[in-house]
Amino acid sequence: MDRGRFDELFRQCGVQVRFTRAAAEDFQSLRKNQQRFVLALILKQAQKNPRLRPAGNRIPLNKELAGLAKIKSKSANLRVVYRPVDEGDGTVAMEIIAIGPRDHDKVYKEAARRMMAGDSEQKESGL
Repeated sequence: MDRGRFDELFRQCGVQVRFTRAAAEDFQSLRKNQQRFVLALILKQAQKNPRLRPAGNRIPLNKELAGLAKIKSKSANLRVVYRPVDEGDGTVAMEIIAIGPRDHDKVYKEAARRMMAGDSEQKESGL
């Protein structure tokens, strides 16, 4: 599935996906098949409702990652850390903070570092 089709499916879910610059670099560093897999994971979560509980079905992460949620794939050992943001018009933005292997919680530590550093400059979903 191409990026345009993913973008259309996100719009149908009422979700806009935005990547921080660092997360866009994470994404670009993946092989093409992994990129499609990550987009499919994000889309699956968008279809389920990416908001945090009680408004959505996501359990928020703890401590320095409060307000963030994760998407995980055990089969690919990948994690996506994102911040759900209600846009006020009925849509929700999924701000992708970090993408990477779980590998001793590396992706979570990197997401926390990025949040502490204020690394939230975003790109739109078009990578």
